[in-house]
Amino acid sequence: MIVETVGALAIGLGVAWLALRRLPHRLPDPRLVGPTGAETAAASKAAAIKGMEEMSARFKAEGAEIYLPAAE
Repeated sequence: MIVETVGALAIGLGVAWLALRRLPHRLPDPRLVGPTGAETAAASKAAAIKGMEEMSARFKAEGAEIYLPAAE
């Protein structure tokens, strides 16, 4: 099982290295990848939390489970 894991790791790193060397013009600027990914994750988390808070408020206001109407 360890051999498969190490093999998959080696193949993945090899493919990534080849892509970085042969196709640098098709990949995003490395200086933007980290900050952009972090901002996207933070925005996604904030949106999920806001949605949960809204549903919780509706649940408390109605005092029952919230059922969404069936799509017709």
